[in-house]
Amino acid sequence: MTWKNVSLWGMISRECLRSSPSQEPSKTPEEDQKPQPPANKGSNYYTEKLGVTNKQGYINGIVPGTTASTIASRLQDASNVSIRNALGQGITGNTRVGTGSTITVTDKDNKTTYTYTLVIYGDVNGDGRITASDYVCIKNYIMGKISLSDASKKGADSNKNNSITASDYVVIKNYILGRTTISQS
Repeated sequence: MTWKNVSLWGMISRECLRSSPSQEPSKTPEEDQKPQPPANKGSNYYTEKLGVTNKQGYINGIVPGTTASTIASRLQDASNVSIRNALGQGITGNTRVGTGSTITVTDKDNKTTYTYTLVIYGDVNGDGRITASDYVCIKNYIMGKISLSDASKKGADSNKNNSITASDYVVIKNYILGRTTISQS
């Protein structure tokens, strides 16, 4: 696949977050005779390839620090894969995916497209890491100083009790201090 690099720098300073088509190599006569997978594989096929869970239009199960190239390599058999950060900028290579990133997959039939929005629990600002910046975003959200996108709200709910409270930033603080883990499932 051919990708165009776009930087994520400056994302945190903007806010606590609210592609090129692939080119098929020519086939040998032997490859033409091999059975081919169906053109339209279905949405579940791609979530299984990624090893994620699809909940209410959001996927989770991607660990912090996962890169765009890792995602793309798991989806090699799609006709096209486009990955965008939470600001809508295309990302590739070693750029991390984060909460609010979208992964758009086109089946081999070039007619069926699936779009998934990523949530990494604890990654509120969408940079693909769980850091003090995420802690501050939750604190500011609770205090009413900032608003968050729906995906960022899901990422902020690090204890997964369907509410964003001080206990969520305590979970992140303990994660940063190495006292606990944050399950991504």
